[in-house]
Amino acid sequence: MAPPSPPPYSFLYCPFPCEKTAKEAAMALLQQRLVVCVNILPGATSLYWWQNHIEKAQESILIAKTSAFLAKRAHNFLVNQHPASTPCVGIWPVEVLHAPTRQWLDHSLSHPL
Repeated sequence: MAPPSPPPYSFLYCPFPCEKTAKEAAMALLQQRLVVCVNILPGATSLYWWQNHIEKAQESILIAKTSAFLAKRAHNFLVNQHPASTPCVGIWPVEVLHAPTRQWLDHSLSHPL
């Protein structure tokens, strides 16, 4: 029996130090057609270990919607363009998605500039 195929859609997760840098990354991802939609959630409070201390920072969270095929390219773009030395860039496979959203994603992904 063949293993199940991966979900065709992915979301990318990446916190940025400010809304401005998150918007710049979002626009570049969209212009390069690596993603079809980006949500930016400003004002997130992040608590994390850094150099043996618990740190607190205000960040803007970028969540991008794309295909599984383009997700790795979008991931690499974010890693290379992020201002932090150790950016958190994750890919979430999307197993369940509302049908009209799937249709919109399929349409948007199949009509490049």
